[in-house]
Amino acid sequence: MLAESRYGLEPASPVVAEAAYDRAWALAVLDRALSRLREEFTLSGRAALFDGLKTFLIGDRAELTFALVAERLRITEGAAKMTVTRMRQRFRALVRQELAQTVVTSEELEDELRAFAEALRG
Repeated sequence: MLAESRYGLEPASPVVAEAAYDRAWALAVLDRALSRLREEFTLSGRAALFDGLKTFLIGDRAELTFALVAERLRITEGAAKMTVTRMRQRFRALVRQELAQTVVTSEELEDELRAFAEALRG
């Protein structure tokens, strides 16, 4: 019975399975980069700032506005926006570093970045 239930969870085709694997890989890369960014903020004594603003980084902000989050963090809205801009830049750099660990040449890195972006687009 367990085998039958597991069979139902398997992707219907190899193409679907490969796309699911690629997406899981891309999400794992994002997760590692986000963890590294949070660690950097924590080590610099700004974990609360990271936690308050990360929602703007990962796109899961629901009803939040920069003004509301800035007020909660006791910073200006402009400071919040600038910090998020810098967080995004650093996040991109960390993603690039994560991908660079798996390749040798800059051409391979560019290919890996394209594959990464494609996997996220699904």
